[in-house]
Amino acid sequence: MGHALRRAASQRIGGFDPLAVGWTHAYWAEGPEFVALGLSDGGAVATWPDEIGTDDLTQSTAGLRPTYRTAGTINSVPAVRGDGTQYYRDVAFASAMAQPHSTVVITRLTSVAGTWATIIDGTSNARAWLAVRVSGTLNWNLFAGVGVAQAGTPAANTGYMLRAFFSGSSSLLDVNGTNVVPTGTAVGTQNRGGISLFNSSVQLGQPAVVAGDIAFVGVFNGDVTGDPKWAQFKTWVTSHYGITVA
Repeated sequence: MGHALRRAASQRIGGFDPLAVGWTHAYWAEGPEFVALGLSDGGAVATWPDEIGTDDLTQSTAGLRPTYRTAGTINSVPAVRGDGTQYYRDVAFASAMAQPHSTVVITRLTSVAGTWATIIDGTSNARAWLAVRVSGTLNWNLFAGVGVAQAGTPAANTGYMLRAFFSGSSSLLDVNGTNVVPTGTAVGTQNRGGISLFNSSVQLGQPAVVAGDIAFVGVFNGDVTGDPKWAQFKTWVTSHYGITVA
């Protein structure tokens, strides 16, 4: 079955289809294209399909492939797990998105190490990232070319819905629906030209240092809160993943 047909067959889980939001790219461990891979619990994920476009996440090195997990995850819901050495890096989007753009992540961290540790990164020439450690300091961080916004400390073994909105000095980061980046913080104006998970695409030579689960990643051209399905998406996150979202 091709991309378009599998997307058309997208299931409603918990009464809502999260792919109904107008994502430009979406990676979901319960999406129809992911399910079509036929993976069992603990299986290595060589390719994480883009449920919307054709920019699939890949890892060509067998030993560096994250694994598919169906238990011991966020609310025991399927997710992709990195063990601190496994990652996807430098998936270049066919068409880079200029700011404003949003990235939404459903994640649970188990450990973070190293000097630089990103959950979401981009390609080296058009990037916007969401990190959990910068220069050795454990904080939520946004970066899009200028400066870094530090706000709050991620807790281990806790499920989060993160919404990073990149829009120059109006950028913000929601953690479970609450903005933790001071209003007016400038994080730069770089595009989202691609995506990497569990590791930095630019700090080459750094090991993958983020261990934990990622269940869903959505990339949106613009402010995702303006999408008519956004309120339903937040309600679904609470019911499906057990994450209370303001």
